[in-house]
Amino acid sequence: MLWWIGGGLIFLWVILGLFAPRGWIHLLLLSGICVLIVQIAAYRKTKYQRPTSGK
Repeated sequence: MLWWIGGGLIFLWVILGLFAPRGWIHLLLLSGICVLIVQIAAYRKTKYQRPTSGK
C-alpha cells in the first residue's frame, strides 16, 4: 500500500511541477521519497524474518 502512496506522491510532484509550479511542491517529492524509504525498510525486515522452507 505504501508503494502506491509513495509512487503517487512522486507522480503528483512531476505533474504539478510541470503544470503548476509552486514553492511547496518539493514537499511532495520529499514525502514520496520518505514513504518509499519506510516501505523498503519494512519490506527488508519482513523478508529476512520469514521462515525458510527448511530444504
